Amino acid sequence: MKKLSWKLAVAIQLAVLLLIAGSYYAADMFGREIAIKTKPVDPSDILYGDYVILNYDISEVDTSMWPGEWEHNDKTVFVTLTEKDGIYSVKELSKNRPDVDGSDVVLKANAYPSWNGTKDTIGLQYGLERFYVEDNTGKALEEKAGDLTAIVKVAPWGQVKLVELKD
Repeated sequence: MKKLSWKLAVAIQLAVLLLIAGSYYAADMFGREIAIKTKPVDPSDILYGDYVILNYDISEVDTSMWPGEWEHNDKTVFVTLTEKDGIYSVKELSKNRPDVDGSDVVLKANAYPSWNGTKDTIGLQYGLERFYVEDNTGKALEEKAGDLTAIVKVAPWGQVKLVELKD
């Protein structure tokens, strides 16, 4: 009995680890592909190999998009994106994951108060802000950052994966 319990505990832990790792790769197979415009961002560190730090048009929204009064302690938000001319932009923000239909998608983001110099804004981080590239190509991509489009896969369960940067 003790041996069976030990094997069962190991099997459950292994299954959980495989599900966590597999959910990222399954986003490639089951995820919907969306395009998001980037904004230029300066590089900050080269210790981790060649990568590009990205900011997006969807990374900053006006506080008026928040339903009700924006409170700085609202850390996790759900961002509904809608497609127009092949590029996705912010449609609405919500505290709970909304049901969407059609071409709209929902991304989970970490929100923080932001000030852009002219108005109060909400900064949003999606976990898509760093993209690793081939050696000696990062600097050239960072110089084009405002002219790039990020191709992102969004799985039905919410997993996101930055797949490609296009000119």
